[in-house]
Amino acid sequence: MNNNFCCMVNVIIKDHENSVDAILTSLYKAILPYWSNSTITLVSCLDYWKESGYKTIIYGVTLHKPISVDEFIKIFHITWDYSEVDVYNIETKMEYNNKNAMWDQRSNPAEMFLIPQVEWVHIFTWPCSY
Repeated sequence: MNNNFCCMVNVIIKDHENSVDAILTSLYKAILPYWSNSTITLVSCLDYWKESGYKTIIYGVTLHKPISVDEFIKIFHITWDYSEVDVYNIETKMEYNNKNAMWDQRSNPAEMFLIPQVEWVHIFTWPCSY
């Protein structure tokens, strides 16, 4: 049985040679002061289908205690678009409350999420299975 709790961090960033590692390092620096026993795993890194020269990267943040998206996003002092929705998981045949937080640079030009500069971020909960 897996006792870990996950938040997924999906970012869209301009593609640079070291963008995946740079965001990973920046994410660790932001998270570790709050959750020192957390781990961050690269889940996916793909070319962004909508705009050439960009990557969409998903990191899984595994924590060893329950945490909600609204608690997780408090460490990032930017304007979040937060929502909750009930979803049904076909595999487990269970309904659960999915929480999401999104932010984008174009709507909030004076704010910045991590370095190098991220264009868009989506944080959501997900069962730990990676």
